Amino acid sequence: LYNDTDPLFIHYYFHGTSEVKLVITDNDGGKDSVSTQVSVSTFQKKLNGGIYGGLTAVNRNRIYVADSYLDPINGAKIQIIDRKGTSLFDLILGNRIFTTPSVTSDSSVFITSGTNLNGFNKGGAPLWPTLPLGGNSRVTPSIDEISRRIYLGVSNSNFFAIDYQGGKVMWNVICDAPIESSAVITSDRKLVFMTKLGTMYGFDISTDIAHTVPGWKVNFGEVSLKSVAIDNTDHIIFGTDKGNVYKVKLGANGTITTLWKVSLSTSINSSPVLDAQGFIYIGDEEGFFTKLNPENGAVLWKFNAKA
Repeated sequence: LYNDTDPLFIHYYFHGTSEVKLVITDNDGGKDSVSTQVSVSTFQKKLNGGIYGGLTAVNRNRIYVADSYLDPINGAKIQIIDRKGTSLFDLILGNRIFTTPSVTSDSSVFITSGTNLNGFNKGGAPLWPTLPLGGNSRVTPSIDEISRRIYLGVSNSNFFAIDYQGGKVMWNVICDAPIESSAVITSDRKLVFMTKLGTMYGFDISTDIAHTVPGWKVNFGEVSLKSVAIDNTDHIIFGTDKGNVYKVKLGANGTITTLWKVSLSTSINSSPVLDAQGFIYIGDEEGFFTKLNPENGAVLWKFNAKA
């Protein structure tokens, strides 16, 4: 039995429990029916401390959340909860957590706390002993599943590439300032991040070599503390403390070309977001949420959120 005019039935339900009855009529007028209940619910879960990072939803029924509370006896923890807010189990760490858990496709979990990096398998067992980083990190680790590595920077200006299966540092580079944003990886395998001085570093990770110097390095004279965005042509977009939005290209032989630069109202302390058509959305400190044309940076509209 099929419906050749509307093969997909869609209905939106309110919160709570709804009775649903499906009635089917065949070509001879015979009828049959079946009934069920559809429950739509939300939950509210109280944590002990503020959430400075984000939440990580691994699938429809598993969410990783870390708050900033540090118990003097039991330490800090990542809570794994299901879609109803029920705690499944905790991952225990020794320092306050200000970052978001990073999770691989096999549900391994990686997170920074204080000066340490920890890795756990999907069952909550440590993958390797706690790895000291030598500096504080409030950076969410960036996962590269192709090379099985984690990338992150710390407060003493050190940037690490770490084998996430064994917890071994594969290479590291001392940069010109602390790193307070997560690295990103383009589709053509360029690793890019910004330091606190506004210097962009780029590394070609298409081959499995240990880097000692960056392949790209440029200072724009403006501070950018949030992660850059990447469009579908591997161009890089970021905002700065002077209220400018840049779109740049990493070219051959270590060259970096500014494709366009536009000035918005005031300091930008958020990462740009791109939609499916490539349009750019970004917020600034005056409370303006702006949509930009990806071709030239022209402002298409502004919304004043008043904060």
